[in-house]
Amino acid sequence: MICILIKPFHAKCSDRKILSKKHKKMGIADNWFTNEILSEFSYFGLLSFDFFVNWKTMEISNEFWIKRIIPRDFVLPNTSNEYIQGLIYDCDGESEVKLVSRFLNGNLKYKLFRECNNWRAHPNNPKPILDVSINRNGVVEKVDRISLESLKNDIKCLSGGAVKIGSKGLIYGYTTLECHLSATDAVWPGDVDLMIIDDEYKPKAIIEFKKHTKREPIENYKFNRYYPHPDGRKYDRLAILKESMEKRLDQTIPLIVLYYPTESEIEEIIIEEVVGKHGKLESTNEIKLLLPKNKDQLVDLLHVLKENYIS
Repeated sequence: MICILIKPFHAKCSDRKILSKKHKKMGIADNWFTNEILSEFSYFGLLSFDFFVNWKTMEISNEFWIKRIIPRDFVLPNTSNEYIQGLIYDCDGESEVKLVSRFLNGNLKYKLFRECNNWRAHPNNPKPILDVSINRNGVVEKVDRISLESLKNDIKCLSGGAVKIGSKGLIYGYTTLECHLSATDAVWPGDVDLMIIDDEYKPKAIIEFKKHTKREPIENYKFNRYYPHPDGRKYDRLAILKESMEKRLDQTIPLIVLYYPTESEIEEIIIEEVVGKHGKLESTNEIKLLLPKNKDQLVDLLHVLKENYIS
């Protein structure tokens, strides 16, 4: 199987060759909990997806996105449903796509696009964005070509209006498109780092991975340092998603933040649970552990999560 599509990567907006910091041995925590590890507990991890909050109603909008990059030197032979579905399956795995599409109840869209160094100067360059609708069974039902302006309108509609983060936008981002939009009034939506579900498709936990990029002690950079400023919207967004699912499913879903280092001399991680309603969140149930260094220690970490946070 050859993967043509490229998964987004975190890099400097002004120079995509400069990647964001990561731990030399353990990399980024987003990759720690593979389905091989989760399956030992009869859990599964969903593909990370982007989601919208309507900031007027403070509710989750009923549309979820996954973004993938089309290589600049790859010419699409066609954009038929079957061909695009094959590209997506080759990139993310058929079973994984079907898992997330079922969990999201057929409200999943893939956004496929080529990167561009100057979206502002060439809003429709190098090619239109492919808007791919996937049904509950993980099957591509429709592929549309949309413009950047249409995408921005969709973002504002699903967000309940214009959304800004400041005139300068992001310093680091996952795609040049997100970097460009971050300086507009149509900011790309936030994502879920890890949604753990059980074999009955019920959510067990939402986990946010927070990098600690400094050489100072990790305990000085926990939730209360970032909430409600400057990361209030990020955490409120996750809380609103949690509240929406809890109401729909009539169950409690923990929101967990895992802080981990990028500097090799720091050998600790911290786990906290975020509780309360959006706008009034606080952290509790803190646990400090040694940084896991191998698969067995990642399994042990998952044991800790299950015993202390996941019911």
